[in-house]
Amino acid sequence: MTRAWWRRNAVALAVLVVLIPAGLFALDTLEFGTVRNAERPVAAGASTSIADWDFGPVTIKPVDAAEVGAPSGTEPVVVTIRVDRGHRFLGCQAPRIVEPATGRSWMSVTTLDWAPPVGAQTTCTSRTGIPYDLVALVLLPSGVGDDLVVELSTGSTAAGGLDLRFAVDR
Repeated sequence: MTRAWWRRNAVALAVLVVLIPAGLFALDTLEFGTVRNAERPVAAGASTSIADWDFGPVTIKPVDAAEVGAPSGTEPVVVTIRVDRGHRFLGCQAPRIVEPATGRSWMSVTTLDWAPPVGAQTTCTSRTGIPYDLVALVLLPSGVGDDLVVELSTGSTAAGGLDLRFAVDR
């Protein structure tokens, strides 16, 4: 390459020097447009607090597949997280189950014939008052291992949110 080529393309090369590292940083940091919250591991059977909210303990209980209309080859389970809401606003997403060994995860299912128990909720609410159970029906594939984690994402990174990672005994 001649010296004239470098001179003609100096601006484009300078832009690439900035954009390539920025692109690699974005790919490493972002997951399809979302920034992950900081994580807080919670031992099996334990609880944790964020601001004035208490979360836990967490349980996973199997549900009869025929009762909820689950497809064959799946194992429906109900995830229950005890929540004692505080006075500050704090939102959360539905809990999901993660298999740490493989990185696979499963979200709650709303299309099956299942209703939460009386007094339980499927979303976090900001109203203060009586503690409640946050519940979600999750379909696991047959043969999934016993080493599972229930992940609950609370708030957002800007609001100091956390991803709570509850170890569970199954």
